[in-house]
Amino acid sequence: MSRKLLGSSMSKYSNEFKLIIVNEWLVGQNGLKKLAKKYNIPTFRSIVEWRDEYLVTGSIGSKSHKSYSPEFKITVLNYLETHSQSEASRYFAVFPSTTIANWLRTYRKFGYNGLKPKRMAGWSKWPEKVSEKIQHSYL
Repeated sequence: MSRKLLGSSMSKYSNEFKLIIVNEWLVGQNGLKKLAKKYNIPTFRSIVEWRDEYLVTGSIGSKSHKSYSPEFKITVLNYLETHSQSEASRYFAVFPSTTIANWLRTYRKFGYNGLKPKRMAGWSKWPEKVSEKIQHSYL
């Protein structure tokens, strides 16, 4: 079996491959460190992340992009004052946990406004363009 089973350009390992490893851990065939060695994964911490995501959400890898409000992000960041990043990830079901690290880095650099959703390029003109197309289609 291919080590990586590439699923997308964003992930080093496919969700199917991650699920195979998590299922192998669940049935007790191997511990996390043995699984990392068996599948040539540089650190067992990756498997811990996949396992936690599976145990919390029942799946691995979101099928759709999740958007979080700035208020939610602040709540998660406040939780970090007394908990680890991985604990916050499990508690708030935010996976991968590096998402939280990105929020923290953004908050430290840009403050609260940095946590607001980014507007897509050309978005401000989009309603006008759609409105024009709708008007022309009814003429």
